[in-house]
Amino acid sequence: MPPLTPGDTTLFPEVYTSGFVGYASPWLDLCSPDHVIASISRQVLNLEVNYANFCGVRSIIIPGPRQDSAQAGSGRGIAQYARAIQEALLIGTRMNLIVHLPMYREPGLEEKVAQLSISKEAPAKTQTSEEIDIFTTWDSWHTIRTVCEYDAKLFVGKCFSKQF
Repeated sequence: MPPLTPGDTTLFPEVYTSGFVGYASPWLDLCSPDHVIASISRQVLNLEVNYANFCGVRSIIIPGPRQDSAQAGSGRGIAQYARAIQEALLIGTRMNLIVHLPMYREPGLEEKVAQLSISKEAPAKTQTSEEIDIFTTWDSWHTIRTVCEYDAKLFVGKCFSKQF
């Protein structure tokens, strides 16, 4: 990935940037089964974290995985995601990383963000309201923080459903 240029951003190291909270690109797909897409997403995340760290930003919010390991059928995507977060923690030495996760996955309330690519895997089966497992996002978060060895700079940002 090429480095950021002045045309890419107007953020530069200043005194006031320590009060900013950054948000990583929402189209990143760190869990992609396509290794090229996952690699590009990881490189972009590392570039964004490195630049935010250079500018003095203290926290950056990273979009969480789009599917939990229980829904996808294997934990490989979550493990890939966790390793990417672990790598970003090593790059962002002076900043907190906040993984943005929903309280639980509810059909119809998924984020409608354009991703880097469409997954080649078969779409996950839709769940009815009786089949909603409220602990799948907790399991994903637990995997992420375990791989990152419970780093003190890693936090979770919970998104509550419309019912709350």
